[in-house]
Amino acid sequence: METIAEIETVRERLAYAAQAAETGRNLFLHPDEVGLLDRILSNYLLELHSEIGHTDRYELRQALKRDRVVVAGLVAQLRLLAEGAAAPRAD
Repeated sequence: METIAEIETVRERLAYAAQAAETGRNLFLHPDEVGLLDRILSNYLLELHSEIGHTDRYELRQALKRDRVVVAGLVAQLRLLAEGAAAPRAD
């Protein structure tokens, strides 16, 4: 379960991604690639959650928690991409 700080960090990462898109830093993905990355990263999030719970070393546990925030942000971005790709265009 994410903490409030982790949720805020994901929001910050989404804001950064929006800014990056405006300044031309883009990664172009086919919808199939978006779906595959979403599944891979979602599975990794589950593994991270388990690994955090089984890690005794404080430093490693904190690093894994930071990784979890980054990966959760990536999953959120991918899902936004997937929603945008699925939405009909108003041309």
